[in-house]
Amino acid sequence: MPIENDSHAVNGAQSLLEAVQTARDSLGRMAFELDAGTATLPADAAESLKEAQQLLHRLAGEVTDGPRATGTGKAFFFDVSDLLGYYPHNRLPTGIQRVQINTILNLLDAPGDWAITLCRFSETRDEWLAVPVAPFRSVCELSIAGGDPEASVWRNEVARLEGIVMSGPALAFPKGATLINLGTSWWLPNYFMYIRQAKIASQIRYVPLIHDMIPAMLPDYCNIELVHEFIDWLVGVLQHADFFLAVSESTKADLIRLAGDLGREIPSEQVAVVPLAAELNGEAVKAQAAHVSLGKWGLAKGSFVLFVSTVEARKNQVAAFEAWQKLFTRHGKDKIPQLVCVGKKGFGWDVAYARREMSPDLIEKVTILDKVNDAELEALYRNCLFTIYPSLYEGWGLPVTESLCHGKVPVVANNSSLPQAGGGFSVEFETGSVTSFVAALEQMMFDDGFRASKEQAIAQRFVARTWREVAADVERRVGEFAARADGTEHLWRTPVAEPGYYPMMRNRERTARVGIGSAELFRHGNGWWRLEDAGCWTRPGGGELLLRVPAGAARIGIELMALPNHVTKYSISSSDGVLATGALDPKVRKWAFFDLPAADEDRDVLLHIVSNTEEVSVEDEEGNELEPSRDLGIGLCAFFVFDLANPRARIDFIEAAALGGLGDYKVGLRF
Repeated sequence: MPIENDSHAVNGAQSLLEAVQTARDSLGRMAFELDAGTATLPADAAESLKEAQQLLHRLAGEVTDGPRATGTGKAFFFDVSDLLGYYPHNRLPTGIQRVQINTILNLLDAPGDWAITLCRFSETRDEWLAVPVAPFRSVCELSIAGGDPEASVWRNEVARLEGIVMSGPALAFPKGATLINLGTSWWLPNYFMYIRQAKIASQIRYVPLIHDMIPAMLPDYCNIELVHEFIDWLVGVLQHADFFLAVSESTKADLIRLAGDLGREIPSEQVAVVPLAAELNGEAVKAQAAHVSLGKWGLAKGSFVLFVSTVEARKNQVAAFEAWQKLFTRHGKDKIPQLVCVGKKGFGWDVAYARREMSPDLIEKVTILDKVNDAELEALYRNCLFTIYPSLYEGWGLPVTESLCHGKVPVVANNSSLPQAGGGFSVEFETGSVTSFVAALEQMMFDDGFRASKEQAIAQRFVARTWREVAADVERRVGEFAARADGTEHLWRTPVAEPGYYPMMRNRERTARVGIGSAELFRHGNGWWRLEDAGCWTRPGGGELLLRVPAGAARIGIELMALPNHVTKYSISSSDGVLATGALDPKVRKWAFFDLPAADEDRDVLLHIVSNTEEVSVEDEEGNELEPSRDLGIGLCAFFVFDLANPRARIDFIEAAALGGLGDYKVGLRF
């Protein structure tokens, strides 16, 4: 019997894998303690420990590649790269991290028909790596339990998890597996290059969860670097995703609309909405909340209004402060409840803080809390009068449904997903109107009957989705995608190199529009460093471009970028042999041209660009190293595909290059 049809074999292998992972975790902890100097072993014992670790790493890889590599597509891999990148610098989860933690842990606790593996992309190793469940769970639970990011137990567990993962074997996806990303990836250099490699090698499907389109919808409320990264990511995700999950109907509509702006039509059935949960905490945290004293913040039950959100411009704390100021004027400061804002500092936080500092009344009546753990947050939700959420735009608005879960009425702006998050139980006001906001607040503060009726409606009719339901929804939706697929639609197809200009550099656009594109998807293999403003450096051994060239003869020009301090000798070759060679003085940019032999039909061409290398580090004005040194090979700024049917093509190219008009020839997205 084939192993993919033998559930006992699969379950047995799963149990074996868990046992192996537990042993790896234990040895990993011992190794970490040795490295940290908190434990010692004789040299021969330490060497035996390392050998045992290596053996378990190999065994874990063999077990994983056994029953899971069935070729049936019945394998889900959850990418937790951004969580593992978040934890070394942060502890308490914000909304996106909370969604990942709760969804993944519930999937692991209630396994269904799919084999589930956690994984991460590692830029330092240029590989996908398996993430063992036990230490991952430990770190996730610690992140929720406490807020001190410098606590030794926290830092030790994060370092232990990192050590186990980074010392483990490379992960090989079984053919037909599905890679699911419930978090973010726009900040990860070369992320889509490695998604593409997994598609080519293992024919995986890639399904991202879209939380929001805010950096493209409201760029003025985001850090400019985030806007650039996000638009680059949006281009990449449209080129690589097979299906999409979205957290709300509003986010689904935004995704489809922005894809259309970029020239991609996404059928509605290709995007499944998975509404987020209202559930905040488990029973243990709820029990701990009973012992939290509000007095430490100078609060009493029913004396305050709660606003849970990162403090940033888009969340609109300033509007809340202005509304409170108007309420002071109308009713007197003493009749207005305390406003309690819970959240860490985000983009534009200083504007809100400065607005509060301008008014002695606001200093007195507005409390801002950071590093609040889940038990404390539970207590604040339980004891507030009601909650507010005046955000200018959201993907979902998790605090809105968390408020409902605690029986508290949320007062929300009437935009984006917030009405859906409110479920018909919220009090809405007109976005951007302080007058409308104040009227809603007055009704909630001074009309006890109205507030009680809204609370009664929540108590009688609101049914909270649990995280287990969300997890099951994710599994069901992705399973439906896989079942509906015809088996070939997710296969990676070499992108066609139509005549035109292909820049190989970071996006600097602020809006998503037709014409935005990048030659990033033509990069093949792992011989490339990340895209930068000037272009993309190759790694030692060279970089490859894979492009589909139309039938007939083809002429290509590649703009090369020399190394900073050395003469750069380069060679460009293909299966037809060496196409171009040359040498560039330091820092010079120059075009290299070559012709491809004529062919009777369209064909794939793999170009290999290789050169000598140079170790380069980035330093500030004082000579301090800003990032680790890298071994760079020759850089590629762009390439140009000539239209040989147009006799003026070369003249037009020369004029455009000389006059800085090559961007007019830029080829946009092609799907």
